[in-house]
Amino acid sequence: KLLLLGGVRWEKMDVNTLSYLNRGTANAGYVTSLVEPDPYRRAALNAIKQTTKGGYTNAFPSIHAAYDITPNFKARASWSTTYGRPDGIQLVPAASANDTAQTVTIGNPLLKPQMAKQLELKLEYFFKSNGLVSLTVFRKNVTDVLSGNNFINGVVGQGTDNGFDGLYAGYSIISARNIGKETITGLEFDYNQRLTFLPGAFKGLALRGNLSLISAEGDFLFSAAQITPIHRTTRQIPGIAPRAANLGLSYNRGDFGATFDVN
Repeated sequence: KLLLLGGVRWEKMDVNTLSYLNRGTANAGYVTSLVEPDPYRRAALNAIKQTTKGGYTNAFPSIHAAYDITPNFKARASWSTTYGRPDGIQLVPAASANDTAQTVTIGNPLLKPQMAKQLELKLEYFFKSNGLVSLTVFRKNVTDVLSGNNFINGVVGQGTDNGFDGLYAGYSIISARNIGKETITGLEFDYNQRLTFLPGAFKGLALRGNLSLISAEGDFLFSAAQITPIHRTTRQIPGIAPRAANLGLSYNRGDFGATFDVN
């Protein structure tokens, strides 16, 4: 009646990036490149080569259990570690300057994956007439939460060794960053059943529904100058939907099919 499954995933990732930054119209090198007839030399005169390195090594263990209370009633429990990698564009230091806002947006090769440890408990009941109803509770602890490309990572310094060949002094540096941790708690209800017990043509009907209730809280840093994390709750955290519901009805008979969904 009891099934146990455990394992571990190990991952090593190395990031080596190469990109070029346009010197910009305010730089003397740009003016020189305008009179250079050869297109390859002109491009070289107007570009700053940038290389960076980063990476990480992680292990992701998990264990899952399923127990048959009765032939139609099953209990599940699992503890797992999951992760979400940064987008490639967030890693490559291809800089983009905005002279109006006086910002330089640049990738961050030192980004770590967003890590999560999740505990989940689930009860499932299988109907004799091709159906399933389930109730799930879960708690997820997330560390190294990833920001979007909106973290204020400092200010461009003065001098030719400021990383931008002397350009953009005083501009704010914007990039993605691991900004903190959060805890997500949720309850999910699922229902799915083919209504084969109905008479005649109605046997082709199927009904499905889902309801999710989620709460979250976290502590985040939004700029390099910030020392004390800022506490945020459910509705203040991007990507968290406190309530979500789905209802669907489908019909299949012979070569004909139709569906209706509300979200």
